[in-house]
Amino acid sequence: MTNKALTILLMLITFQNVSATQKFDTITIDGSQKFHSQISSALELLKQKSPNHYQLVKNSISTIRQSKIIDMKFESYPSILDISDNYTFHSVAWCAATIVNYANHTKRYHDFMTSYGGNIPQDFWNSFEAVSQSHDLQTKVLTNIQAPTRIIKYVQKQKKAHIQKYFADTKHEQKQFDNISVIGTPEFNSHILTALDLLKQKATKNYTYLNNYISIIKQAKVNNLRYYQNPLILEVSDKSAVESTTWCANTLLHHALDAYHIQIDKTQWNTPKNTAQNIRILTENLIKLNAPKNEISILNSLNETTEHSAAFNGTYHINHFDKISIQGDLTFIQQITSALKVLESSSPDNYRYVNNYITTIKQAK
Repeated sequence: MTNKALTILLMLITFQNVSATQKFDTITIDGSQKFHSQISSALELLKQKSPNHYQLVKNSISTIRQSKIIDMKFESYPSILDISDNYTFHSVAWCAATIVNYANHTKRYHDFMTSYGGNIPQDFWNSFEAVSQSHDLQTKVLTNIQAPTRIIKYVQKQKKAHIQKYFADTKHEQKQFDNISVIGTPEFNSHILTALDLLKQKATKNYTYLNNYISIIKQAKVNNLRYYQNPLILEVSDKSAVESTTWCANTLLHHALDAYHIQIDKTQWNTPKNTAQNIRILTENLIKLNAPKNEISILNSLNETTEHSAAFNGTYHINHFDKISIQGDLTFIQQITSALKVLESSSPDNYRYVNNYITTIKQAK
């Protein structure tokens, strides 16, 4: 090779690696010429073969920068995507799917902040459902852009492994009831499915709140409506599942009503007006389900929003000692029960006054 040819080759190599800023439509690409060429090819592929996903990228990402690591800068929206060479140059198809995946991340983040504000929930990125949805999104993009079959199969294999690991680790199973997936141990699933069936048979209109607004009912340590997930996920504790079929059904309906209000207005869903409406529906629902009278009386006694929420979140409990109903958290109930036992054993006459003339002892501020 002559000196002149060598010089030209070195100049070309240098040109390929010099960082520069260029545009693709509204998106700024910051990196080497080789990087710009690969990112432009990925964006063009999306634009031609998967226009909806390209629009998502265009709306969500302002700048794509060459970097040593892959990272999304969420401070602004549209956001900045830093992407490493191993993602960029693996293939044009993989690069395109990666860009869409991170565009979806930033859209989810800013949708959450716009609707709810505050701190991002701990499982926002890495929950079982969030990871599964990322796999589904990548598969759809790769299929649309006609990526090599081996890449599509790789993503599907990753999702399958993710699902298998989750169910192996948790010992959970998945059952389907109409539009609702129920995920938990066989015992948990049995209680939830029985409650859903009871609602469907005896309170069909109320059941539609669940079937339309809750996609997954999942076993967990505490009751929690994951309102930031799309579709909405309801986590239910073992205690709420096994307490009684009618109370379990009403707990499910309570959260489905919240989900309904969230769909209407994410910022004003938990208002006193909505709470009062929920209590009325829930009370009528227990009557339709032929629930025990004590469960109906519990709802009638819940006048405060905090009590109403606590009752269906597993932190507000009802216990009985002789004729007396004790209502509050577990510590309160234990203390009152101990006091009544002491009174009963040490001063039976005074205890009879309490038992005959006090119907309810209720925790208060």
